Amino acid sequence: MSHQPDRISALLALDWGTTSPRAFLLAEDGSVLESRASGHNIQNLPQAGEAGFRQAFAAIAGSWLAGWPQLPVVAGGMVGSAQGWREAPYAECPADLDALAAQGVSVDTGLGRRMLIAPGLIHRPSDAAPDVLRGEEIQIAGALAQHAEWREHACMVLPGTHSKGAVGVSCCRF
Repeated sequence: MSHQPDRISALLALDWGTTSPRAFLLAEDGSVLESRASGHNIQNLPQAGEAGFRQAFAAIAGSWLAGWPQLPVVAGGMVGSAQGWREAPYAECPADLDALAAQGVSVDTGLGRRMLIAPGLIHRPSDAAPDVLRGEEIQIAGALAQHAEWREHACMVLPGTHSKGAVGVSCCRF
């Protein structure tokens, strides 16, 4: 998707998972102005450690930040796992967007910007093993922002490397 110069870029968002990072340049209304993908997932970086994450980030988003140096940057997914750039411990369910933002962690991208990494969610029922979301909670929040009427009765299928489903989104209050 190519950039639309008549629209204002408001956010750089990354879905950085186990298999691939995807970057999105978003307009003020949340629509995607441009998107990019890369093969530099959390297990396939140009080099090990933080330097590898910085290089992978620069490759996928550096030109956007050069054009919009004040653009806020957020990321969700396995980039916030113990194997990611920086671990963002799970937020306890139920949680809302404010709780996710408050429990996110910040990293220096090496490009003069800090990036907020979302923490993911954990639901610890008393009678079963915990359920976790890392990245999918951001997808759910985006869907509910566009379709508020789904909040009480939604059943969402979230395909991916580790496909998941969310019923009634009772874990998340968005």
